[in-house]
Amino acid sequence: MISIHEVLKPGRKGLFYGRHSTDDQTLETQLFVARNLVQEFGCEIIKEFKDENVSAVKRNMDKRQGLADLMDYIEINTVDFVVIYDHTRLARNAMEHQKIRAIMNAKKIPVVMSSTRDLYNTGDLLGQLLKDGYSKYEADAIRQRTEDNHYKFIRQGVYRGGKLPFGYLYSHEKYKFVVLEDQKQIVIDIFNKYREGEGLLSIAASLPEKSFHGRDWKKDDVKMIITNPFYVGYLTAKRFRRDYHKQLTEKEQWIMGFCDRIETFIRYEEWELCYEMYRSKRSGTVSPKKYKTPFFLRDILFCMKCHKALKSKNQMYKYHNGKDHGNSIYYCENKACKLRLISTEVHGKFIEEELTAILLKYLSTSHKDLHSEIMSKLQQDILALTQQIRLLEAQVEEYILQIHRAEVEFQTLSSDEDKPQELKNSFLRYRIQLKEKITNIKKLIVERKHKIQYIENVESDIFLMKDVLQKTISLEYKGDVDPRLRRIVLYVYERIEIDENLNYTYQARIDLENIGPVVLSGLIL
Repeated sequence: MISIHEVLKPGRKGLFYGRHSTDDQTLETQLFVARNLVQEFGCEIIKEFKDENVSAVKRNMDKRQGLADLMDYIEINTVDFVVIYDHTRLARNAMEHQKIRAIMNAKKIPVVMSSTRDLYNTGDLLGQLLKDGYSKYEADAIRQRTEDNHYKFIRQGVYRGGKLPFGYLYSHEKYKFVVLEDQKQIVIDIFNKYREGEGLLSIAASLPEKSFHGRDWKKDDVKMIITNPFYVGYLTAKRFRRDYHKQLTEKEQWIMGFCDRIETFIRYEEWELCYEMYRSKRSGTVSPKKYKTPFFLRDILFCMKCHKALKSKNQMYKYHNGKDHGNSIYYCENKACKLRLISTEVHGKFIEEELTAILLKYLSTSHKDLHSEIMSKLQQDILALTQQIRLLEAQVEEYILQIHRAEVEFQTLSSDEDKPQELKNSFLRYRIQLKEKITNIKKLIVERKHKIQYIENVESDIFLMKDVLQKTISLEYKGDVDPRLRRIVLYVYERIEIDENLNYTYQARIDLENIGPVVLSGLIL
């Protein structure tokens, strides 16, 4: 085995490599120990390679610039040795250690560890593997302790630094968050537009030019605003995937803590509404274009004769002179009905005769009476969803029991060599099918739990829903695509049936017929 004395002979020249992981560390100690060792043996460090504030756990060796530069240097230059502080500076996992040793051994360059005065790339393989394994264990332990400590402070609502979202700065002198008023107004505008049904791309295009840190807004920028609970006072961790920091994890995986030092921009219920809208669109539960459609009665408009849902179709086209011809229609697929209605006529009649008056009555109702009526309906919805969850959970337990039975039967068959292999394989397939069913049922359970949470946090907030209605009712309908109008209709009405003469009946989510007088601008109507 080669000793350090055989490597560090007087007059020899080598390289230094150092690394530290966080910005509160330095390379001073590593450099000091390495230089002292080299000088003691009469050698010289001719070039230094450094990776500062770079984690060997988070970045592999190819993505550490200092180490990559060192590898490039030894490809075209001859050196007598490389000196490091200890083996953990080069890597934190066994595979990278072995790769580095292979490169250095191929170049016949010994690597000296100054902290132990030992050689990195000589010795028995078992000893190296044990040392490398401990390095990985030590790194994992450090990371886990750091994460646990970080999560503890997050849950307590203690801010310990980090990049702040758009709209905030942190004053170290005053020990407080500073709100940037012009940016705050943009954030509020984003939440309002998204709540009213506008899409991420549409919102980004509508915002002032160069107003996002000196550049134009992008779709992802708006998404980061919508999904960030910092604007309602919450610090978070685990919001994004480790391997892809632009992809959100499920909210149930987040670690959250309320920080009373944060000045909130909107109410929590408003943020929850926007977040659930985003989650529904992302998961496919709600189409991203559900609200942005000219057919604002789609999905709730039915044929009065056969009770089937009416389909919608755009039959408009342009002549060579540029003028529009044709109509957009609602139609019944039942050939026996042959119901075809021009959408603008349906919309105009419904808005003029029914929707405006009913919504005005709805808005004028006392908060107490309205809240009581809506809450009664919502509690019924929650109860129904809870019962569905219980049935689904019982089904999961039954499938788990069937899996256990299948495994016992499979073990019995496996011990009997006379049993045909196809029979054994059938039990394996059966077990796989059961596991797939369990996975699908668990997804349904999660969806229903999300719905319950949405009802409790958003739909139960009568003040929030009244605010949404209030901002829409004063609009004059001109036939344009207005997602706010669509949202109101879907919130108030469950079903509308119509005939060829535009006579209609409806089923509302609440009693719209007996809600008392309308008080508007000081007058009783």
